[in-house]
Amino acid sequence: VDTGRAREAVLLLPALHASHVAEGPALQRQEARILSAALQQAGDEAELSRLWSSLSRGQKSDPQVVAAYARRAVALGQAEAGIAAVEKTLRRHWSPELVAIYGALPRSGRHSPLKMAEAWLVDHPQDPALLVTLGQLCRHEQIWGKAEAYLQQALAHGAGAEAWEELGHVHAAQHDDARARTA
Repeated sequence: VDTGRAREAVLLLPALHASHVAEGPALQRQEARILSAALQQAGDEAELSRLWSSLSRGQKSDPQVVAAYARRAVALGQAEAGIAAVEKTLRRHWSPELVAIYGALPRSGRHSPLKMAEAWLVDHPQDPALLVTLGQLCRHEQIWGKAEAYLQQALAHGAGAEAWEELGHVHAAQHDDARARTA
């Protein structure tokens, strides 16, 4: 997988399943690692699309796999496909890892990622990753008060360095250097 030959490893997944060398969560982790690497190594949009289409519903709901697909889709100029995959997965299976990635994906004018993320807040009001993502999205839209409020909530619910760094960016964007340094 690490040698740039993950696509070959994907072809060996049925044998890995049949061998029972790994089972349960260990098998799922290995499969996700191989699929993620194969997606990241896709040479072009067509290859990425073919591989993504060949995955099962369960494989497409694994946060590691979806994250790899989204990142590669963005790199190949298919950001909307990556964003759609992340949104679809988050509607079915909540993942703080994917929420964090969602906030970092580039946007077109299709819809507001802030509105989508705020809708998730109804079901996940104390999720630190979601609150940090909301802070990032508000900062990008220059909604300073809301950004700071979300980031303060994130910190209150256990968010760490990323929330502090984002809070520093919010203060710096408002030319509040003293608070930016403190954050």
